[in-house]
Amino acid sequence: MTDESALKAPMPFLREAIATAAVLDTPERVPSAHPLLCERSAADIPGIDAVWMGEAEASRGMLSLEPTCRESLRRVSRIPRSFSGERSAVLNARSLARGVRMDGFAPAYTDEYLAGPNAVGALAVSPRAPLSLTVLDRRIVLVGTGRNDPALIVATDRSVVRSANRYLDRLAEISVPIQPSWRSKAIAPTYRQLRIMALLAQGAGDESVARVLGITSRTVRADVAELAAAFGTRSRLELGVAWARWLDGR
Repeated sequence: MTDESALKAPMPFLREAIATAAVLDTPERVPSAHPLLCERSAADIPGIDAVWMGEAEASRGMLSLEPTCRESLRRVSRIPRSFSGERSAVLNARSLARGVRMDGFAPAYTDEYLAGPNAVGALAVSPRAPLSLTVLDRRIVLVGTGRNDPALIVATDRSVVRSANRYLDRLAEISVPIQPSWRSKAIAPTYRQLRIMALLAQGAGDESVARVLGITSRTVRADVAELAAAFGTRSRLELGVAWARWLDGR
């Protein structure tokens, strides 16, 4: 039986892990799962609402949560997404029917997944995904423990929710939408170019972008020029419009 003092350890660890993931470029530096987070007793920790162990329990838990999702459901997976079954497809269809916006981030998507019923919503390829988690309506967080046997930690703690949303917002900045077959093969931005365009979209100037990324302003301008050529635009305003449409999958 885990004593009370030991039970207090995982909650700050969970906050730290998600907050760290939001700012890191390398998944290897994110803290690995705390052993107690993989135990059912972790549900006794203040701030952790439930721990679902195993695929069947996790599926039942998601089934109970799905009706409460009204605005958005965002997921990130550390591994390439593969086909995940009929039950998930039913949940996705229900959410979409209510107008829930569904965003998915993963290092890659298998052909099987893209051809199946789970390939719904806005799917994006994220070059770096340190943690696997799901956020419902920016208020409920489900974190994967990283175990081989599926397990989810459910938390509504404000600091955990804040860290999780910041992590997903960061992924949105450095991810690219699934590439339709009609898109030009020339449009293949690098990770650095994704970060440059995200910072420029926030109103940063060339010098500010260079300082944040640790590069020269000449490199910033060269990357922007390369993207402008790929998109066939003649000004930064045109590039900004084309970039926004491209990120939106158009």
